[in-house]
Amino acid sequence: MPTVSSGSKSERRTRAAIPLAGHKPSPHEHQTLKSPSPKRDFEIALSALRRFRSFSWLSPDKLEELASGVTLLRFKRQQLIFPSERLPMTDIYIVMSGAARAGFVNRRGRRVTIEIEEPGHLFGGFSLDPVPKPGYFIEALSGTVLGRVAGGHFLEVTQPGNPENFGHVMESMVRGLWQAFDRYENFAGQRMRVRLIEELLHLGARFAVRDARGVILNVPVTRKDLADVIGASRQLVSALLNDLEAQGALERERHRIILRESKLRDLLLKTSGDDGTSPGRPLRAHKPARTPN
Repeated sequence: MPTVSSGSKSERRTRAAIPLAGHKPSPHEHQTLKSPSPKRDFEIALSALRRFRSFSWLSPDKLEELASGVTLLRFKRQQLIFPSERLPMTDIYIVMSGAARAGFVNRRGRRVTIEIEEPGHLFGGFSLDPVPKPGYFIEALSGTVLGRVAGGHFLEVTQPGNPENFGHVMESMVRGLWQAFDRYENFAGQRMRVRLIEELLHLGARFAVRDARGVILNVPVTRKDLADVIGASRQLVSALLNDLEAQGALERERHRIILRESKLRDLLLKTSGDDGTSPGRPLRAHKPARTPN
C-alpha cells in the first residue's frame, strides 16, 4: 500500500514505546514482542480505550480493569498477524493504532481484502477457521499496535451474559463484518466509479486527517485493496483514480491520497444519476478514532 505520513505525535510516541523483536522480518513473518513495561502498557491502553467509541459504554472502573489485562504488540507494515501459532484466536485483540487489513483466501489461493479495520476494532474470541489450512488472514497495514487481552479477562470485565451488555459486546465483535455486508449490499448494481468514490469517502471518514488542502487518508491503502473491496481490477481502479485526480477530486502526493470531499460528493451525485439510478447510499458518519497518547 502507499505509505502515509508518520501520524500524529501521540501515535509516534505510542509506536516508539513498544519495542520490536531483534531481527528484521520478511513482509509476511510474524513478529510480536511484549512491552518490557507493563505500567506503560496500562497507561497507553487505558488512554486508547477511553477514546474508542466501541468501549464508551464501559464505566471508568471497568475501563481500568480491562486495561490492566492488556499486553501491547506491535507489527510492521504488511506483517501477517493471523493466522499465527503464537497468538491464539481465543484471546481478544484490539487495534490500538494504525490499521489492519482483513480478508479471506479464495478457491484460487488469492488473498482478497474484505475490510480495513481502524483503531478500536475488536477481533478474536473464537477460532475463525478450524481446518489445517486457514482460509482467512489479518495483516498490518502500517505500524500497527494491537492490544491482546485474555478471553477470560475480557468476558469477566464486559460481562456479556448481562442483557444490558450483550448487545454492546456483539456489536463490537461483528462491526467489521457487518460493515462489509453493508458495503456489498449497497454496491449491488452500482457502477465501479460510484463504488470507488463511496469507498474513498468511507475510508476518509474513518482514517483521515484534515488540512487546508483537503482530507488526507491516514492509512496506506493500495490499488489492490481498493480493487478487492469494490470488486474491480487493479487496472480499472488505477484508471478511475487517474480520472478523479484529473477532475480535481483527489490529489496524490508521493504515497498519500488527499481527498476533496465536496468534489467527490458532487461527482458521486452526477455519476449515480447518469444512468438513471439513485445516488449512492447515505454514508454513516464515522468519528475517526483517536490514537493513544
